Amino acid sequence: MVGRRVHAARAAARAAGFAEPRTYDALGRDRRQVVGQQWKVCTQEPRPGPVEPTAEITLGVVRLDEPCPGTGPRDTTMPTGLPMPDFRGRPLSRVHDEAGTRTVVHAVDVSGQGRIVRSPSGWRVCSHRPAAGAVFTGKPIKVMVVPSRERCP
Repeated sequence: MVGRRVHAARAAARAAGFAEPRTYDALGRDRRQVVGQQWKVCTQEPRPGPVEPTAEITLGVVRLDEPCPGTGPRDTTMPTGLPMPDFRGRPLSRVHDEAGTRTVVHAVDVSGQGRIVRSPSGWRVCSHRPAAGAVFTGKPIKVMVVPSRERCP
């Protein structure tokens, strides 16, 4: 499904007998993919090949005019197998800087106001998974944040 537009990838998954695939913003910006024709698939889990029909399909997507993570000339990634740094209290932009362009960072506003984190600037990290000291495996990093001027809950 990689390379297809999201609406076509969803249709192909359903036609193959799978449930509706879950999608996420592969650039870690937590944007919703409301119109599937404006997004393309960069990654899929599980990878292509034989899988159980009950498997959950997850698609990493970007807007059509954006490059997929890992395709740019200066792409970097946080090394796997090493302890996760402690990002608590730091700016969200620091997480993006240290994680690199190929590591997916998923930021969530935990203030209770449900704001969408559109840009890493202006947000402060309250907690993250994997936690500090845990081995980084290369999976997306989930970062719980609040605006820089607010206190963590």
